[in-house]
Amino acid sequence: MAESVVGRRSWQLALAVFLFLAGIYLLTTGGHTYASDEEQLIAVTASLAEHGSFALNAGTGQPPVFSAYGPGQSILAAPLYLLGKAAVTAFPHWGASYITRAIISWLNPLVAAAVAALVALAALRLGYRARPAAAAALIYGLATMAWPHSKTFFAEPLAGGLGFAAFVVLLSTLAGLLAALACAVKIQAGLALPFLGLWVTYQAYQQAKVTRRFSSFILHPSSFGIGAATGLGALGIYQWALFGSPLHSGYGGAGAVFSGDLAEGLYGLLLSPGKGIVWYAPPLALLPLGLAWLYRRDQSAAVLCGAISLATLLFYGKVTFWHGDGAWGPRYLNMALPFMALPLVAVADAAIAGRRAAAIALASTLILAAPVQLAGVAINLNAYIDVQRDARQRYFVPSQSPILGQLRLAAGQLGRASALAFAPDSIVLREGFSYSEGDRAADVQLPRWTLPSAQIDLRPPAIADLRVSLDVSGCRPAPVPPATIRLRLGDSEIGALPACPPRRIDLLLPPRPARLQIDSPAWDPAAAGVDRAGPLGVYLSRAAAWAGGSALTLRGTLVPIPPLPAGEVSLRRWASDYRYGHWDIWPWYLAHSGLPTAPSLALGAVWAGVALGLIAAGARMLGLALRDS
Repeated sequence: MAESVVGRRSWQLALAVFLFLAGIYLLTTGGHTYASDEEQLIAVTASLAEHGSFALNAGTGQPPVFSAYGPGQSILAAPLYLLGKAAVTAFPHWGASYITRAIISWLNPLVAAAVAALVALAALRLGYRARPAAAAALIYGLATMAWPHSKTFFAEPLAGGLGFAAFVVLLSTLAGLLAALACAVKIQAGLALPFLGLWVTYQAYQQAKVTRRFSSFILHPSSFGIGAATGLGALGIYQWALFGSPLHSGYGGAGAVFSGDLAEGLYGLLLSPGKGIVWYAPPLALLPLGLAWLYRRDQSAAVLCGAISLATLLFYGKVTFWHGDGAWGPRYLNMALPFMALPLVAVADAAIAGRRAAAIALASTLILAAPVQLAGVAINLNAYIDVQRDARQRYFVPSQSPILGQLRLAAGQLGRASALAFAPDSIVLREGFSYSEGDRAADVQLPRWTLPSAQIDLRPPAIADLRVSLDVSGCRPAPVPPATIRLRLGDSEIGALPACPPRRIDLLLPPRPARLQIDSPAWDPAAAGVDRAGPLGVYLSRAAAWAGGSALTLRGTLVPIPPLPAGEVSLRRWASDYRYGHWDIWPWYLAHSGLPTAPSLALGAVWAGVALGLIAAGARMLGLALRDS
């Protein structure tokens, strides 16, 4: 690797990449957790911030219980947790879990963007120009699972990023310290430590041969070792204090963990339709070519990237839970992802230099990567797991791959949303309805209860008068009194009608689009001993409309989105329930949370303003950096 200090323009390019990707990640993050692993990390963060303790049950008076996960990520997230706790004061208590997690979800977007910036810096250190360096960073950031994983609170992005930072820092005590700190985030990150140590030793040897100052052959590896020993020593003290031994991480014995089928694990991590990295990060199919071309420029860097990538594959290929399910693609390979992405700078350099084969190959993989990452970003990754619960099917059957499954979910959601908003010749149960009590698998919309105010959109063809027929019942269980309903057509009131006993309402309307509103006194099912949520309005068992002798299509949302739940487990469930048609980005959740409008708008404005500002600033800086290169 080149020995010259990275110049000002190099740092400008790295900063531009960071700002641009941080803005994209912050704009597209979900603002919630996806797995119990994340919740455990957040629990440690909360304990640190509120009690100054690593115990999961701090403040309960019970014997302490500690997490098996390293403390690094929880320590780093503590300021965001405190910011979230400050923000929740503007919201009802039942929104505290969501708001706190929404703010904490800012961590990995910043981490993933920083790792991409380090990829650009590493490429520049290797002597590549700004354009291929930026290309490699953006490939890592937008064409691999780094983007979907930036939405999570998993520890792999930070652990892998710290190990890669040790590589970028070069020969220093800081490099060793960073490599050791990666272990404090996730102990498995120690897999890269010996390779980094060997690489530092080789670099020092090469430097000593050139300068003939052989003291540097001792100095630089020693400095790296001191940094690593300092970080590992601190981690050992932590583990000793919590688990009784500096060598005990809390994970327990490794025998059962490493009893997996290596052949299956390697196939699963590399090529399987449900978890193979070549499908979740298509540009990495060019990794062998990138390593070969990088080897011509810098042998040691190519060997290091290849060795760490291969070691990570072999390590997790033998693990029984190699798939790291509950994540987009091969979750654990995120530990080595920057080392896998860096050699692609050689492919990008060849493509930019005009080598047609390289340009076609790279462009093809980028085209494949676009829908893959959008599927992981747009739809909650747990939604398809709820649809296809057979894990072996998801891993190994091509038609059941989560990539295709989530694309199907996204296409279905787009189709339904478009039909509800624009489909002609329709009668649409628009707003103010409880869930359908018909056969939802067959898209049967009725019968169902309305809420106290319900709206029906009428979209007839302009050919003849519109006939509308509704069967409603305002009868409620005793002691709740029966209801009288009021009908409105747009701004005009049709009138008030008794609805108990049940009745049929027939209307003759002009042949133009209109909104029919049904208002009724609210009643609480719990007050009548009925076990369901309220308030409710009247019971609608039939809704039909005709124009010119042709029936209009009845449309609606089968399961309306319920209010935001308060508990963290129910919150995860609410965010992943595919029946609600969620788009897995924070503006969608915030808009459907039911939280008060004013603080929600304020939070949304700050969040979106910061994200869009970062994108704009990063794009401008990136343009300037590439123009001047």
